Amino acid sequence: AQKVRDRYLDEWVRGSGSKRDRDFVERGISLGIDITQPRRIMVISIDSTLPCTAPGEAQRQIEAAEKKIKQYVLRNPNNQIFRTTNKTFLIVARRSNEEMYALAEQICTLVQNAFPVRLTIGIDSGGDNDIIMHTAYNKALKAWKASLGGTKQIVLYDEINMEIFMEEVPSLLKEEYLHK
Repeated sequence: AQKVRDRYLDEWVRGSGSKRDRDFVERGISLGIDITQPRRIMVISIDSTLPCTAPGEAQRQIEAAEKKIKQYVLRNPNNQIFRTTNKTFLIVARRSNEEMYALAEQICTLVQNAFPVRLTIGIDSGGDNDIIMHTAYNKALKAWKASLGGTKQIVLYDEINMEIFMEEVPSLLKEEYLHK
């Protein structure tokens, strides 16, 4: 049953966003997932702070940290969580950027005080009024990528500077612009 839920969540969040027909909505409801409610998304990755000499123990610590995040987040039955190979996706009820940031801080504190790990978190845009999760997912992923390369452990999409987006512009196009 969990794999079916995870596949549905993955399709909802990472799919094109066009799958919002009645059948898709009803399939979600049958799984206990109401996709018609406005949501926010957070992307989390967990890295071990243990020395490379203990890869097995590091992996056990990461898995335990993932389990703790899942238990904490699912205390609220309206929240959803699913994983890919190296990322965890939290889907929560619509809330402000401040509330999303506070939730991310709570998760960091909870997990990093219990395990030798470091979390990297990206949060979607709070200004979105649409309910297309694919758009929110892409924004959370961009924020997560920004947190990987920066000094901040938690990054809100709405705080990303233009410099981050400059890496998405092909260098040939940048050179062409400079030579105008």
